[in-house]
Amino acid sequence: MLLRITPMLEAVNLQTTIYYYQSKLGFHLCSQWPDDGVPEWVMLQRDSIEIMYTSRNEHHEDRPTGLTGTLYCYTDDVKSLWNEWKDIVEIAWALEDFPYCMREFGIRDCNKYLLSFGQNIPMHQ
Repeated sequence: MLLRITPMLEAVNLQTTIYYYQSKLGFHLCSQWPDDGVPEWVMLQRDSIEIMYTSRNEHHEDRPTGLTGTLYCYTDDVKSLWNEWKDIVEIAWALEDFPYCMREFGIRDCNKYLLSFGQNIPMHQ
């Protein structure tokens, strides 16, 4: 049985990533390895969303850090998140109602990963 998926992304600078997620997005640092010193892996969380970041290591190919997709986060109050973040983060697209019954917006984090936040809306809104 599969239980959940938690993305683990590469970051050039984990200290910058931790600071960004804590100060801009309101995440907290759940765990890091090693426990003291310069981290090589971290887990960040806000509510039910967890994201892991790692520095490049021997298990990664010699290629640029990046992701071709979008990390899509469902929320129950997308407008509040929009109002919280719209003036302090890089916006990929503004809050918008889409014909597939979602209200969503997108941001780029400090590592240039695309994160989208969406909420189901009724068809008639």
